Amino acid sequence: MGGADTIPGGFEAFYDASIDRVYSYARARLGPSEAEDLAAEVFEAALVALRNGQGEAVTEAWLMAVTRNKVIDRWRASERRMAKAHLLLSRSRDDGPEPPSVDATDRLLLALDQLSTFHRALLVLHYQDGYPMTEVATQLGTTVQSARSGIARARRALKVAYEGVTVHA
Repeated sequence: MGGADTIPGGFEAFYDASIDRVYSYARARLGPSEAEDLAAEVFEAALVALRNGQGEAVTEAWLMAVTRNKVIDRWRASERRMAKAHLLLSRSRDDGPEPPSVDATDRLLLALDQLSTFHRALLVLHYQDGYPMTEVATQLGTTVQSARSGIARARRALKVAYEGVTVHA
């Protein structure tokens, strides 16, 4: 019937070998708290697939495809929530506590966290994942022209956010 025994070394070894990649991918696209939740969902999906006798399909490539799809689902859901909230509220965002000491990578991630979900998705899909604008537009359910103008705005917003992130020694 399948199960964890269909994965060489067992599920725990598979998890240990894959969790950092899944989390890092999600972290760069969603931020730290959502990345943790998403990683848990991805591995839950892997367990479900194993229990359903689909163990041969559960590979690291499968895991990353599930991760990518779940990230895109979250982007879309977030944009829908933000559009609804924008209609109801018009208040400024609370910046929260001062960020901890960070290196350049963390500084970039903190700057990305300050962008809208749509802008972050545009930048990550195009520059991090290397997708052409046509694919970025398809993934985000928008037009190529909207993706192009959005990425220009996203770059400007990222520059402002990056310059505003304070690095503590």
